[in-house]
Formats: sequence, C-alpha cells, structure tokens
Amino acid sequence: MSDEIDDTLAAELARRALEIARPAAPLVRARRAALLLVVGTDRVLLPAQVARAVAPLAHLTPIPFAEPHVAGLTARRGRAIPVFHLRVLLGLPLSQLPETSRVIVLDAPGEPALAVDALGDDDLPEDDALRPPPDTMAAASRALVRGTTEDGRLVLDVPALLSSPRLTIDVGPRAARR
Repeated sequence: MSDEIDDTLAAELARRALEIARPAAPLVRARRAALLLVVGTDRVLLPAQVARAVAPLAHLTPIPFAEPHVAGLTARRGRAIPVFHLRVLLGLPLSQLPETSRVIVLDAPGEPALAVDALGDDDLPEDDALRPPPDTMAAASRALVRGTTEDGRLVLDVPALLSSPRLTIDVGPRAARR
C-alpha cells in the first residue's frame, strides 16, 4: 500500500512540476515591427519582415517612357533593381525626392524597391484596430491599403502591393506612341 501512495504522490508532484514549468501567457502582446514610411505629409506602415534591405537613395537612373509611378533603376549588389514612387502608387502628387530619401527593397522576386521621403520604425497595429482606407483615395490606391490607424497612418496591404501590375515596368506602348 505504501508503494501505491508513493506512486500516486510522485505522479501528482510530476503533474504540478509540469504545470509550474509551463510558460505563463504573456501579459502584453508581442511587438509586430513595422517600418514607418514618410511620403510628403503622409505616414505609411509596412510590416518590417517584408523589407529585404533599406538604403539611402544614392543614384537613380530614369527609364525613358516609363509610367510616373516608376522612379527608375538603382544598383544593388551588382544588379539593377526597379524603384517605384510610393507617393504615386498611393495617389499622391509626384514631387522631387528629398536628400533624405530612402529605398526599401522588398523581399519579393525581382527585388522591387519603394522610394520614400524618409523612414522610421513603429509597431504594426492589429487588423481589428484598423479603419477602412479614406473614401477620397482612388480605387487603385485603396486596393494597396489594408486600412488606417486611429491617427491616420495608412497600413499597406503587402500581398496586394506585391501582386499589383503597378509594380512592373512596361514602356512598350508608351514608347510606340511617341
């Protein structure tokens, strides 16, 4: 009988030890890192994990006959990569890029990059905290935005952005018209 009590006691102690050793649920949510992209007076959030690299915009080669959203080509590790004006993709007027401009190289085939005025870092809000994009945005631009934060920052829809035909360079028809 004493062996049964010892086995029962050992099993209960083992169960309690496992319960104590189990990690407690976190008291705060895990941080979801985001890049805070500045385009003019607008602030845009991009999940940090989709950025392959961030660099100053040192040299940009324009592409003749390209659409306005195409900023040009820049070099990265000996390869030419396309750079797109995030400002134009979001329906904002094109303006000269400031000296503080940066390119965010996206983790996608062809390494497309976004030209922005400046950048910082922030936390990505939960989807249920987002409001719909502003009605004043053009439909093509709204399609690239998951929503807006309470303070008006836009949150990019990465799958929509990466699958957008606007993230390609096609100069064929425009060159033929000239």
